[in-house]
Amino acid sequence: MPEGDARFRLLADNAPVMVWRADPSKACDFVNRPWLDFTGRTVEQELGFGWAEGVHPDDFDRCLTIYTEAFDARRPFSMQYRLRRHDGAWRWLLDNGRPYEIAGRFAGYFGSCIDVTEMKQALDQRDELVAELTHRIKNTLAVVAAMAEQTRRNSRSAEEFHPNFLGRLHALSRAHDALFRQGWTGTTLELVAREALAPHIEPGRISIAGPDVTLPANGAVALGIALHELATNAVKHGALSTDAGRVRLFWGEAETDGEGQAWHLLRWEESGGPPVQGRPGRRGMGTRLLEGGLAGQIRGAVTLDFAPGGVRCTMRLPATQGLA
Repeated sequence: MPEGDARFRLLADNAPVMVWRADPSKACDFVNRPWLDFTGRTVEQELGFGWAEGVHPDDFDRCLTIYTEAFDARRPFSMQYRLRRHDGAWRWLLDNGRPYEIAGRFAGYFGSCIDVTEMKQALDQRDELVAELTHRIKNTLAVVAAMAEQTRRNSRSAEEFHPNFLGRLHALSRAHDALFRQGWTGTTLELVAREALAPHIEPGRISIAGPDVTLPANGAVALGIALHELATNAVKHGALSTDAGRVRLFWGEAETDGEGQAWHLLRWEESGGPPVQGRPGRRGMGTRLLEGGLAGQIRGAVTLDFAPGGVRCTMRLPATQGLA
C-alpha cells in the first residue's frame, strides 16, 4: 500500500465523523472505521452500492436522486436521510459530498456524515412548539375579545366595566401561569384552583382538597375563569362577603357511569354568608359562562344551585378527555 494511501486511511479511520469515497462510476470504494462501527457491517458489504441497503426505504429514492444528479453535474451536495444503525435503530445523517480531481481529471467524490438525530428532533419539537404557541395566542385573543364583549354587555357603566374586565383578564393570566409551570401541555386541577382563588384565599376561609387530577390546556383555562367568577360572586354577594362565610372546593376520584364514561365531580359549596334569595332575576356573565361556555369547553356539565344556605356549583369533568 502506498505511503500516502496508508496515511489517508489512518487519518480517516481516526476522524470523528463517518467518511466515504466514491470513484467516477458512483460506486463507493472506501468507508472509514467509524462508518463500519455505525452500520455494524463489513467493508465488503458496504463497498460498491452496498451502503444503500441501509438507507431507509422512505428516503431511498430521494437520496439516490440527489446523489446521482450531483455526481452527473460534478457539484457538491448536502442531504439528510435515515441510515440503519448496527442495533437496528434508524438514525438521521447529514451527508455532505464534494467532487475532487487528480491531475486535473475528475476522480470521484469525498463525503462525510454526522449523526444529527437529536438536533433534528429538537428542531422538530421547536417547530411544533411554535405552531402550538401560535394556536394558543389566537385562542387567547379570541377569549379576551369574547370576555370584553360579554363584560361590556353586562356592565351598566364604564366604571363598572373596568374592574370586571380587569379581574377576568387577571384570572386568564393566572390560568396561563398554571399552564406555564407544567410546560403548556396541561396542569393539575389543584394548581388551577389555587391560582384562580389566590386573591381571595385567607386562612380558614377557603378549603381546597382532592386527589391528583390532570387538566388539558383548554380545560384549565376555562376552569380557572369559572372559579374566578364563582369567587367574585362570593365576594360581592355570597359567603366571602362576610367574616363568617366559608367556601369549600373539593373533588374525588373518577367514577364510572352506566355507559362506561369516567367522571370527576368538582364541587363548590358556600356557607355562613347572607341567605341566598334564590336564582338572580338577571342572568349575569358569570352565570352564563358557568352554565354555557364552561360546560362546552370541558365537555362536561355544570349545575348551579342557589340554595338558601349558600351557592353550590357542581362540575362534571370527563376523565377520558385528558382529565385523568
